[in-house]
Amino acid sequence: MAGNIDAVRIWSIADVYVAPVGTALPTNTATALNAAFDLVGYIDDEAAIGRSTTSDDTKHFAYGSKLLRTTSVKESKTFTFTALEDTDLVFQLANPGSTSATGGGVTTRTVRSKNLALAIRAFVFELVDGEVTKRVVIPRGQVLFSGDDQISDNDISGYPLTIETLIADDGVGGDYF
Repeated sequence: MAGNIDAVRIWSIADVYVAPVGTALPTNTATALNAAFDLVGYIDDEAAIGRSTTSDDTKHFAYGSKLLRTTSVKESKTFTFTALEDTDLVFQLANPGSTSATGGGVTTRTVRSKNLALAIRAFVFELVDGEVTKRVVIPRGQVLFSGDDQISDNDISGYPLTIETLIADDGVGGDYF
């Protein structure tokens, strides 16, 4: 059996960064991220980072039910993860358009109906396995669904987030390097 054991990955570090759309994006793994990117913080190890691609395909047949070709007319990519830190950044991602204010040592958060227009951000997923680093760069991603928040007295609370990649000005939905 042929294979390359050095190409097998177990990502021991997985960080998610968020910035406003239009922030200068990394073009490789060696360059430091722009200071405008904020770290989401700890993410759930059990759920990890999920990536899903769905498409609406059309099958083209010749007479006699012979499949000649398939075309993809629509495609969607989403990334999922559960943020474990209860910070203003995570709150804003899970509840776009809501408010958070701190005064006198007390933080008050008001949840409003979701304003998905405010949920469009730039995202970078940075994965590390020893000396190997991989980045997934999403110039425009939208928080679509934040799932059911986990509130518990015997487990870590979390905020499940789903990010859908949107097309950027250059026609690209994301980069992998």
